[in-house]
This record gives sequence, structure tokens and C-alpha cells, in this order.
Amino acid sequence: MASGRRAGLFAADASALPAPAPAAPEGAPVLAPHAARIVKGVLDGSDDRALLLLGSPGTAKTWLSEHLAAAVCGDSTLVVQGTAGTSEDAVRYGWNYARLIAEGPSPDALVPSPVMRAMTRGSIARVEELTRMGAEVQDALITVLDEISVAGGA
Repeated sequence: MASGRRAGLFAADASALPAPAPAAPEGAPVLAPHAARIVKGVLDGSDDRALLLLGSPGTAKTWLSEHLAAAVCGDSTLVVQGTAGTSEDAVRYGWNYARLIAEGPSPDALVPSPVMRAMTRGSIARVEELTRMGAEVQDALITVLDEISVAGGA
């Protein structure tokens, strides 16, 4: 992925997509009805927006996001797991308070989130179960995704 691109959140509202293509021939692999469009959008790189996979449980959203991240960046491990207890630190950064007190604010005292690490590398971060996070955490994520890159990042 090109330097300066934002961290991606896999997103595509199924209602905005055209009707699925006809069924694949028997024996052909089928990832998702709109997989070709999703892959084209990711590989084309013409869109810096996040990608949201929305669907019922068991529809391979996590599988697809893992494989797209691995295919595009070679890494699918930068993940924020959303729960009711997920804090803003999970999408921004935290502090190592012992270092912060001893050394003051510095890059060494920062504890980067998976999203911050992805933005620094020009990579993809995945956010699982976004709707389980509190509204304030979702708002923080939107603010973070508005940033193009992290200063000094790759």
C-alpha cells in the first residue's frame, strides 16, 4: 500500500452494491457475492475511504477482511476487537505512565494502538465488531480515520 494512505477499516454497505452476479459454476470458489467489486476497489487504490463489511453472522466478513489485509499489506494482525469496554486508547494510543513520569512526553512513552501502527506503516488495520463499541470510541475512530498519515510514518 502506498505511503501516506490511511489505515483501512473494511467497509462496504451491502445495500449500496448492485445485485449479486449469477451463481458460480459448481466447484468454483465463491468468497462473497460482491467479492470481485471489493477486491477491485482495494487493489485499484482509487479510494482512500474505509471499507465496511456489513452482514449477518457467519457471512465471512472476518475471513474476507483478514485475507484482503494479508493480500494487500502482508499483515492481517493489526486488529482492534470491539466490545462495550473498548476505550479510545484502542483506536488512538495510550501512555506508558512509568516512562511518562520518568521521561516526560516522548515517543518512547507512547503505546501505539493497532490503528496508529497501521497508519505509521501505511498499512491496514481491521476493526472487528465496530457496533459493539461505545459512541465516543466510534467518534474517536472517525476522527483518526480523517488523518491521512502519521507524521514521520513510512
